Amino acid sequence: MTKTKAKKTNAPANAAASAQIDMIPLLKLVLSPKNVRKTPATPEADAELRASIQQTGLKQNLLVHKVGAKFHVHTGGRRLAALNQLKDQGHLKADHLIPCQIEEPDQAEDSSAAENMIRAAMHAADQFEAFAALRNKGRTEDQIAAQFGITTDLVRRRLKLASVSPALGRAPPPCVRSWTRSRPRPRALR
Repeated sequence: MTKTKAKKTNAPANAAASAQIDMIPLLKLVLSPKNVRKTPATPEADAELRASIQQTGLKQNLLVHKVGAKFHVHTGGRRLAALNQLKDQGHLKADHLIPCQIEEPDQAEDSSAAENMIRAAMHAADQFEAFAALRNKGRTEDQIAAQFGITTDLVRRRLKLASVSPALGRAPPPCVRSWTRSRPRPRALR
C-alpha cells in the first residue's frame, strides 16, 4: 500500500480536501456489508461504468475501512464490482493499485448514504454538449459510445440534439426531440 500525504483536520467541510489517499491492491478490497446500496443498478448502468473505467480509469476514489488484512469498501461498491470484472476479463491485475480513502468503521454508513443520496443526474443538455465537445476533439461516434458503454445509436441521437438552438438547449428533452424532428423550424429559433 502506498500513501499520498495530506494535512488532517476534524472539520467536515474540509474532510475531502484534507483526506489521505492510500493506494491499495485490488485483491485486498472487498464489499462491505455497511455499504448502504443493496439494490443493484441495471446491467446497462453497470456496463456503462465498467466501460468508463476501462477507457478513462477510475476517476473517484473508494472509501474503505480496515477489517483484519482486508479493506471493506463502504462507498464505491459498483466501482469495486466493475474493477473486479475488468480483472476477471484480463484488463487489470489483482495487485492493481486502487485509490482509497480509509475511514473509521463507524463512519461507513454515513459516508455511504451521503454519496448515494446526495447526487443529481446530469441534465440531457449537458450530456449532448459533452458528446459534441468530444466529437469536436475528433472522436468518432463509435469511440464516444465505447468510452461510456452506450450504443452508437444513443450517441447519434444525443449529437442530433446538440444541433438545436441554444434557446432550446435547456428545454425538457421531449420538447427538444420534437423540435429536431420538425420542419420547417419556428422562425424565432432559426
